[in-house]
Amino acid sequence: MNRNITEEEVAQIKKDDKQWTDSAEVDARPFLHYLQYLAFGGLGERDNQIRA
Repeated sequence: MNRNITEEEVAQIKKDDKQWTDSAEVDARPFLHYLQYLAFGGLGERDNQIRA
């Protein structure tokens, strides 16, 4: 996932860390629950979808 970064933020970052400035991270657990919700919805399993 990409994110925007300002020139001010770039000035505060060390040279070694600049390669990671374009990236953002998400917490895996809620994202996996969301993927389960989408998968069960696509399969038509409403009960499992609600539990996900």
